[in-house]
Amino acid sequence: MYLAFAGCGDVPEVVNGQHKANYSHEIGASVAYICQAGYILVGKETVVCEASTDGSTAAWTVPPKCVIGNGHDLSVCTLRGEGNKA
Repeated sequence: MYLAFAGCGDVPEVVNGQHKANYSHEIGASVAYICQAGYILVGKETVVCEASTDGSTAAWTVPPKCVIGNGHDLSVCTLRGEGNKA
């Protein structure tokens, strides 16, 4: 059950990136990101405003990261299980 007034707040900020255009805060709305020159996008390009399972709240999905052009952001590798294991 979705509540008619429920929606998301502002889209998440992405360091060294920005969202492409104006956007809606309504459930189901999507927003795409681009990275500044010299950075590459890691993760999904688009976030979506999704309602909680009971419809009482809404939040944006996980935003991408913009990492320096070589893509060697160790925090991303570690989160994906590809980093060095101590």
